[in-house]
Amino acid sequence: MEHEMKLALGRIIGNLYKIQREQGVNVSEAKVFGLLNGFQEEIDNELDNLEFYSNEKINLVCDELDPYYKHKKKLDEMPDYLQFRMAIENKYGIKQYDLNLILKYLRSKDRYNREIDRLGNFKLTSYDIEQ
Repeated sequence: MEHEMKLALGRIIGNLYKIQREQGVNVSEAKVFGLLNGFQEEIDNELDNLEFYSNEKINLVCDELDPYYKHKKKLDEMPDYLQFRMAIENKYGIKQYDLNLILKYLRSKDRYNREIDRLGNFKLTSYDIEQ
């Protein structure tokens, strides 16, 4: 990521954390100070923890759900979660953690609800949002 972009994002995140601190959220002063003042260690700690889920990766999961959604295959024939997960991992290399997040994302967007609900509970919780 470009140096100026990282610095700008660090300041934006620092200001968000500053507002949260004022509202009683537990964010360290050192983190806020480091982000607002461009300390690379703090900025890298924040930005390096971000995961990126490409449209391609999401579409691979959608491709596996599509035949059931479009009634080309019966929903009753859909594999259980373990079989589905293993097929996705073997075919595309998508790990369980990533698959779960993609399923939660799709479910939260009201996409493939019946199919995803058949696999398990992938509705968002307050914990998912607070991370």
